[in-house]
Amino acid sequence: MTLQAIVWAALAVWAPAATVGVLKLFPGLATKLLVEGVEQRNRKTLTAFKDELDRASSLAVEHAKGEIMGSYGTLKTSMDFLSASQSGLRSHSVDAVKALWGNMVAVREAHSALLTFEQILTEEEKQSVFSGADSRGLHFIESYRAENTHIALSQQYGAPSYEAHRPFCGERLWLIHVIHRNVLLRSGFLTHRGLVERSRVPLLDDTGVLQLLGAVLSSKEIDEAKRLPLSGLATLLGRLEAAFLQEAVTVMSGSKAVAEALSDLQTTLLLQNDAIRRGGSASGLASAEQLPRPQRFISVGE
Repeated sequence: MTLQAIVWAALAVWAPAATVGVLKLFPGLATKLLVEGVEQRNRKTLTAFKDELDRASSLAVEHAKGEIMGSYGTLKTSMDFLSASQSGLRSHSVDAVKALWGNMVAVREAHSALLTFEQILTEEEKQSVFSGADSRGLHFIESYRAENTHIALSQQYGAPSYEAHRPFCGERLWLIHVIHRNVLLRSGFLTHRGLVERSRVPLLDDTGVLQLLGAVLSSKEIDEAKRLPLSGLATLLGRLEAAFLQEAVTVMSGSKAVAEALSDLQTTLLLQNDAIRRGGSASGLASAEQLPRPQRFISVGE
């Protein structure tokens, strides 16, 4: 037997005994060696998981950016289309407002003498004029005695041609225009009938006039005007005109529904731009449930 073989045989016999002896002399050494082994295996597992997670996150970010870019292109196209449509619609709306307002001014001008009569005389003085007891002030309304006067005014300012503007002005603006016109036309009719019958019905006591005004104005506004000794009708007509002009601003700035849609699209585009700049939105990235789960770490006790 060679010397090398003798040495290896000795080590094979005495190595386990030597190991047991060392562990008895250093009892904490076994635990330390076990912990180091477990930590080394866990480090390898953690490194592998991080690499896998980074790959999954990169894929999720690229996928989200692709979806956002596609959505951005669609939204941009929609917004450009709506903006172009809105531009054409606004032109029609401005023309409609100008036409309706012009008709309101013309109707008021045609009844300017009647409105002057209503504003400068008290109710008693008006009653005297209608009854024939006092002719002062009669010249303001004398033209209404002829039946064809209020008929001609009704035909002139109630022309169907104004109906063509209705689709471009909105229902409320159209309603205010119609109420303003019809209140003046009915006032002219009541004045004609009062002169013929020599008996006046106060315009703001007429059920028809009140029903028309109530479609736009509040009961409080109407009651306050009725208590005025003079110019009650003119006050309410002024409020109708103010309501028309206020609504006209909204109509001329564009369709409310389209304006809201454009606002929503603009907000969405801003959010999409911000998401692209940040590399993807939270909704576009993979959620925690979608990412690969880490492998179970080995505990010291295993």
